[in-house]
Amino acid sequence: MQAIYKKVMRKAARAATTAIYPPLRARAFVSPVTEYDVSSLSGLEREFRPPFVAVPSPDRSEWPEIPEVDVSFVVPCYNVERYVRECVESILAQRTSHTFEIVAVDDGSTDSTGTVLDELAAEDSRVRVIHQANCGFSGARNTGLEKVRGGVIVFVDSDDNIPEASVELLMAPLADSTIGFVSGGVVSIDESGALRNGGKSTLAGGTPWGHAFRRELWRRIELPEGYWFEDTVLKYCIYGMWKEAAIEGVVYNYRNNPTSISHTSKRSKKSLDTVWIVQQMILWRRALGGAFDQFMFDQTLKQFGMLAYDRLTALDDAEMRSAFALMCDILASVPEFEEMQTTMQGRWPDVLLALRTRNFKLWSLACYFL
Repeated sequence: MQAIYKKVMRKAARAATTAIYPPLRARAFVSPVTEYDVSSLSGLEREFRPPFVAVPSPDRSEWPEIPEVDVSFVVPCYNVERYVRECVESILAQRTSHTFEIVAVDDGSTDSTGTVLDELAAEDSRVRVIHQANCGFSGARNTGLEKVRGGVIVFVDSDDNIPEASVELLMAPLADSTIGFVSGGVVSIDESGALRNGGKSTLAGGTPWGHAFRRELWRRIELPEGYWFEDTVLKYCIYGMWKEAAIEGVVYNYRNNPTSISHTSKRSKKSLDTVWIVQQMILWRRALGGAFDQFMFDQTLKQFGMLAYDRLTALDDAEMRSAFALMCDILASVPEFEEMQTTMQGRWPDVLLALRTRNFKLWSLACYFL
């Protein structure tokens, strides 16, 4: 009965949108388009924006010339004493013929996380622990990336865990040498570890976890440090540059965390990182020789559509309009995008039109109805 109710409500919402949108859209063109600039962001940029890095230069000097194990798990850990043993033990419990190591990075934890990790390392030689001052998730992952000895890299967050067949499922497609990375199924679990949403799985997307990467994908890139939404690097520096294999099997159990950036970013003006990081990632992709093709065009439009609209709610009106102006400038800065049109349907063509004509009213309306 509940499923039927939801279906009916979705149908009613779509019908209402179809009726309401056209007259509201017409109003967005009634008054002259106001030119906005980025001046309102200068103070926020000084306060929140990390140092700009035009070209990534990660240190891979410690990588062995020939991988010493098949798989390296990189596990960033910060104040996760409640979950970290379960996480690491789920990796150690893999039913696989592949050799692997766990590089666990204690990122300045103030609870007993470091002690638990040291205990696990004493119990099993496949666990290596690195203790460091707090650098954030990207800094911890980057430290792990510097130390890996495997030919394939898998990220696991320390409050999550993985099913026992994950390694076998992820490694199988990599027998094809043309595959750069593998994406598997992800299910959501609650605080107790019980399945949420009826155990329904979704394919891992633009997150570090839920994938297996050949190490070469990370030779010239790293996670941008100091930014929120740092996993944007995958969309700009991995997707569209390396061949992906998608599998149906579940390889990752994601614990829903109400304190994660995705939940808390709407309350902070540092959410402007969602715009600034695209500006940096465009330069990284160009430095890597990546194509600015239809995939990249639509991906950038997605970043400047519902994602930005939803994340930037902490900004006041002047700041929001300045952020919109910055998005317009960034999109226009890529010459390959000049003549492109989006392949996405619905309100997306209006999002693009708004960004190209600097029509803030149309952009706000189209994003709201996406």
